[in-house]
Formats: sequence, C-alpha cells, structure tokens
Amino acid sequence: MGCFDRIIKNKEFFKLIFSSSFRCIQSFILSIIISIVLVITSYFSKVVYNILYPIITFMKAVPTMAFIVLLLIWTSKDLSPIIIGILISLPIFYDEMLNSLFNIDEGLLKMIKIYRVSKLDKIKVIVIPVIYMEIKKIMSSTISLIFKVVISSEVYAQPQYGIGSIIQFEKLQLNTSAIIGWMIIITLIICFIDFITTKLIRGERENANK
Repeated sequence: MGCFDRIIKNKEFFKLIFSSSFRCIQSFILSIIISIVLVITSYFSKVVYNILYPIITFMKAVPTMAFIVLLLIWTSKDLSPIIIGILISLPIFYDEMLNSLFNIDEGLLKMIKIYRVSKLDKIKVIVIPVIYMEIKKIMSSTISLIFKVVISSEVYAQPQYGIGSIIQFEKLQLNTSAIIGWMIIITLIICFIDFITTKLIRGERENANK
C-alpha cells in the first residue's frame, strides 16, 4: 500500500495518466479516420487495394520495436507514441472493415446494381453502416491494445509526461514495487476503458431496439 500511496501522491500522477490517455485517444481517432478512407477507397478500387495490400502486410509483419526506433529518429519523443499507436491499430481496423464490406450480401449488391444506385448513396446507405458496426465490435479490444502500445512506446521515447516515462524512471531506480504498482494501475485503466465502451455499445443497442 505504501507503494500506491507514493504513486498517487505524486503531484504529477494525474498528468501522467492524462498524457498517456490523450495520446491513446489521438491514435484511436486518427487510426479510424485513416482506416475508413483507405477501406472505402480499396473497396471501390482494385488498383488501390493491390497497392495497399503489401503495405498493410508489411505493417503487420514488422516488430513494434523496429517502428519505435525509426520513429525516434524521424519524429519527436511526444509524437512517436501516437504514430506507433496508429501503425499498430490501423491494419486491424483496415482488415476487419474491408472483410466486412467484402461479406455484404450478394443479393443486396445485385439489387443496388439493378436500380442503379449511385456510388455516393451506396457509401451512405450500406458502406458506412457496415463500417460503423465493425468498429463497434472491435473498439474495446483495439483501444486497450493502443493504450498498451502507446505506453510501451513512451518507455523508449521518454516524453516529459507519460506512464511509460515514469516506468522507465522507476526501472533505472530498480524500484520493482513501483513498476508493479503502475502495472496494476494500467490494468485498472484498461478495465475501465472496456467497461465504458461496453456500456456505450450496450446502451446504443438498447436504444435501437426500443
């Protein structure tokens, strides 16, 4: 308990959590926006799909550590954790969204073709709702993953404020109890994120069924 008292009483405790959480939110939002644009473009263009396929495969194959090292060379220590969060989550969003679009009922697609529905209307009526449903399904697990990746990046990037930065500091002090304390705090934050996202999705589902 003394370890938790020292961590919580740290005057920068909430700033550390807020900084890491804000980077996670930035990564999540930017990843979704980029993924939606790439997915819609890939869905309607075979050329774009073929161009993006090796890039997405490369992003999934390269170890996170390699990205962190490169980004520390190319970008700032505050920006690199955000980009890492995007690079790790974007292939997940891209694959899941695109697969859901490719699995749209063939009968529905034939009907759209028969009635000559415009591409814009198809995007608004079918593509966007399918993407939205897919985002809801993987949102909780992806946010948790981004949070962990962002913190791991902070350990190496060492921004001024961040949970990863304080963990690295405690490591240099050989303070095992503090590191374990922060691990428990991270777990609690992720559980809270899962709880909130699950509640939001469940609440929206209940409202839709009324």
